[in-house]
Amino acid sequence: MSRFRESVINTTPTGININVSQLKTFSNPQAYLYEVVKAYGFYNMKVVMNIVNGQSGKRIESDQFVLFKDRERVVIEELRLLRPIELTIDDKSVQYRFYDSTIDIEEVNVVDALSYVKENHDKNVLFLDAALVDYPLKLRSWIIGDRIKPLGMKGSKLVSDVLTDSKVSFIAKEKIVVLTWEDEILWIVGIRSSRHGKVTSLTNRLLKITYKI
Repeated sequence: MSRFRESVINTTPTGININVSQLKTFSNPQAYLYEVVKAYGFYNMKVVMNIVNGQSGKRIESDQFVLFKDRERVVIEELRLLRPIELTIDDKSVQYRFYDSTIDIEEVNVVDALSYVKENHDKNVLFLDAALVDYPLKLRSWIIGDRIKPLGMKGSKLVSDVLTDSKVSFIAKEKIVVLTWEDEILWIVGIRSSRHGKVTSLTNRLLKITYKI
């Protein structure tokens, strides 16, 4: 059993990853796997093996953990990390925490906003024209059907399509959040911003929103 664990199981801070290719090199992999997954509350090995041998995306839950296939691995992770979140952002002096990340808000007065944004470009920082948006903002988990009006594009696009185009893995999708104002999605955090609140040459006050992992 120790050889199985060493070659197949990778322990993470919130659970384990199971290498499917290595798993299949063992005779009777189901028996070995049962000894591992039962500790996380998974006992129906027919269902577990269907996920192991199936396509990415299928998942099952126990009381405290979720088990799912992500490409060539099966992931078991604490369920509490994947619960949807919704935070109201109404105070720039507060650091907002969610999952294992934070959001900081800062207002910046500038003379040349476009140059400032270009010089400080970072995929984990969103700059908005502070005159075009107002508190409260909301930070929440994305949901199926969400749409964003991406900066640099006409029309809107499903958030799910943006995540697919960005090659965001299944496990990472579970933790993606969006920043909204009223009914508009301003930012798929760390992924893509919208054209709402766009900084222009007329902007003289910025809302700087920083995402830290």
